Amino acid sequence: MDPRYPFPLPWSPTIDHKGIEDLAFAPGFDDTASSEYHSYLIVWWLEGSQPLTADRLQSDMVAYFRGLAEQRGRNNHFAPDLSKVSAEYRDSDHGPQTFGGARAKSFNGSVTLYDRHGKVITLNSEVVASMCPRRTIRPYFFPCLWSHALLLSGASWMRSAMASNAVDESVLPPGCW
Repeated sequence: MDPRYPFPLPWSPTIDHKGIEDLAFAPGFDDTASSEYHSYLIVWWLEGSQPLTADRLQSDMVAYFRGLAEQRGRNNHFAPDLSKVSAEYRDSDHGPQTFGGARAKSFNGSVTLYDRHGKVITLNSEVVASMCPRRTIRPYFFPCLWSHALLLSGASWMRSAMASNAVDESVLPPGCW
């Protein structure tokens, strides 16, 4: 995994979770000509046992990406129109039934946001939520992918990031797996 941030997140302090966020960026994240452009994996390790719903996920992602748009605008000298940032999620029966040995819930949808250059883009997203068997930590895996074909192929960099996170206990909160 790449960067790790504690909640509240610096760019989205209104998201009221407790825990940490890990990010993994695709090798082509910054290459606008790449099918991996702006593709990445977000992992939230959240404390508590409150189940995730599509409505809450949608609300969190709008707050997350509006805050990120403001930060990117300040850093890269553009003025984002926050009304263009949106998220849409729904429950999905197509995700894994279990994750890390625990029952999982899946969602799919999309997020419309600003990239680092001030361009509005839409990312496809699938989310898998589970509960750590040994603690009240809920991991949420958010593969956010620019290309729908990339999403369907299960990009190898994403599989590697998820697999390394599932077995390398040094990157997990204490007591999880």
